[in-house]
Amino acid sequence: MAITSFVVFVCVALLGVNVWLALQARDEAIRQATLADMNLTRAIAQQMNSLFSETARILDTVAFELGRVDGDPIAVQHMQPMLVNYAAATEQLHSLSVMDAQGQRIVSSESTGNALANDSQRAYFTYHRDSLSLVRHVGKPYRSRVGNVWLIPVSRRLNDLDGQFTGVVLATIKVAHIQQLMAEYEIGQYGALSLSLSEGGLLTRRPFAESDMDKTVAGTAQFLLLQKHRSGTIEFVSPLDGVERVVSYQYLKNNPLFVTVALSKQELLQPWRTTTYVQTVWIVLLCSFVGLLGNKVVRLMRDRLRDENMLRIARNELTVTNAQLTHLAHHDGLTGLANRRYFDETLMQDFANARRTGRPMALIMVDVDHFKLYNDIYGHPAGDRCLQAVACSIASAVRQPHDFVARYGGEEIAVLLPETDTAGAVVVAEAICLTVANLQLPFVSSVLGHVSISAGVAAQVFPGPNAGADELLGAADRALYRAKRGGRNRVVTEFDPAVSAAL
Repeated sequence: MAITSFVVFVCVALLGVNVWLALQARDEAIRQATLADMNLTRAIAQQMNSLFSETARILDTVAFELGRVDGDPIAVQHMQPMLVNYAAATEQLHSLSVMDAQGQRIVSSESTGNALANDSQRAYFTYHRDSLSLVRHVGKPYRSRVGNVWLIPVSRRLNDLDGQFTGVVLATIKVAHIQQLMAEYEIGQYGALSLSLSEGGLLTRRPFAESDMDKTVAGTAQFLLLQKHRSGTIEFVSPLDGVERVVSYQYLKNNPLFVTVALSKQELLQPWRTTTYVQTVWIVLLCSFVGLLGNKVVRLMRDRLRDENMLRIARNELTVTNAQLTHLAHHDGLTGLANRRYFDETLMQDFANARRTGRPMALIMVDVDHFKLYNDIYGHPAGDRCLQAVACSIASAVRQPHDFVARYGGEEIAVLLPETDTAGAVVVAEAICLTVANLQLPFVSSVLGHVSISAGVAAQVFPGPNAGADELLGAADRALYRAKRGGRNRVVTEFDPAVSAAL
């Protein structure tokens, strides 16, 4: 489970880091694109500002010359070569014209019939006629009467010495020339450049569409954002073609115009998408590899744990079996006490310990009185139950943890008492006899009317005259024989000259 959690954590961490890196890379891509977009916008705005400022200086020069001749018709006509020269020398100009207060062109750089046209209905003319301002005016594009080309009017009001309106001097800029300048900049397949009037009217746009020439962005939410600062960058969906773009804008320094450079958000993020796609594919492959490897490890660990668990179970079962076999090898199947073999081993060990430490040890041999007769009267099953009850009582009467109780043979039970002298052993033996008597096991042939026991006690104090455990065992057995011979139901010690009184 821990390995699975770790593998899941690693995969989630890798995917999380990938997402974080992708978002960081996206923000950086937009930041870099925005910076490049803003620099491009400033460059185009500077170029457009120079173009229109140059046109404005020509208008001011023509107006100054007109002021010198004071409206003399002959002198004005003599200015026609100057207008032709300015129009020919200035790449962006289509024509230069001067018109009187009625909108009639009185001199023009054009040699066609358009040179004597009347412009009284043109928007730029009515603007100057109704406005007292001498500031140059940039009007909305219109088609020329001859050639049907798109032109941007840049005009200036003319006044006499009394400040009365006397006409307009007009310069027309070729939209195609501005389009040619815009075409030099790399903006992508879905990018857009535009030059617009400060009030929102479009002068020209790349990509060029004649249907856009009479459009305006005035009043739109995007235009309200553009009016907040002289320059900046925003993101919005173009109201002209519906493409989502990152738009940088810059108002011209000396002219009532602004430039926008709009880069398609989809295009500028395309390199980021490609990089992110490749990176994500590798991360997913790596996570898949880690997942497969982790799954393999988990399976191996599960198999190992299963095998270890099976081995542990087998080991536990073997331990239990060994314990059971050891118990069976050391204990009597009927009474549950230690058997004769276990007794012999324990006797030798305790005797050796007593000899080494110099501390005493005692042995009590217990026999159920008239047990053969009990079996004859009540049967062997009842005799087995009787022997089990007696064994349990004797074991309960022995309370020290190092004392040892064993079935010596038949109805005889041996009790080993390490670090116990004769007096202490007698006390234990008497407690055993009393405990058995309290069982009140019925026995019709007993004088007492219940089952009783006899006990022989022997003790060894080191150093002593006896040299081995056999002597201790023989002494206890002799004491038991004396107890039985003396009338049973009593405790007799090894060195008692007479049989003790019945209990």
